[in-house]
Amino acid sequence: MSKQKTWRDSILDRFAPHVNRLSLVEDPDCLFTEEKLVAQLTDKGFCLIEFIDPVEFRFFYESNYRHNQESGDDLIVVVSGNQANISMLPYDLLSTGNKMVFSLAEIFPNLNYPVIEQIDRQHLDVLFEAQKINPERMGENATKDFILRHVFKISTELISTEIE
Repeated sequence: MSKQKTWRDSILDRFAPHVNRLSLVEDPDCLFTEEKLVAQLTDKGFCLIEFIDPVEFRFFYESNYRHNQESGDDLIVVVSGNQANISMLPYDLLSTGNKMVFSLAEIFPNLNYPVIEQIDRQHLDVLFEAQKINPERMGENATKDFILRHVFKISTELISTEIE
């Protein structure tokens, strides 16, 4: 398996156009709200919809997707947020869709999850590159030090006062 260039590639590699016409994604960390990822999936021929309201979703699905299933884009239904649970989707989708789960813990397996989930999404590219430096599993404090040093370029040894 080749090394991923960005954290997005670890997600994009799992989506092949016209293989699974319907993909169901559990996204507890809201990764599928990131603009570049959405744009790259759209460029590959995927249509994304976030499942929030069952009635609104059913209307969209029946009027836009089921009708154009043969000729239209592949559909990705995303269930996002910390209460994300793919089982809340309608049964007809669950029985036919390809189920996937994506999280920061999967993309950054050696970093402490509660720490990295607090990082703003704009820093994920730098963090992904930096994690290639240290393949060892890190605890909470080591992850914080690692992020300060490699993402924000702050050396913790130089901090001596609370203001700093």
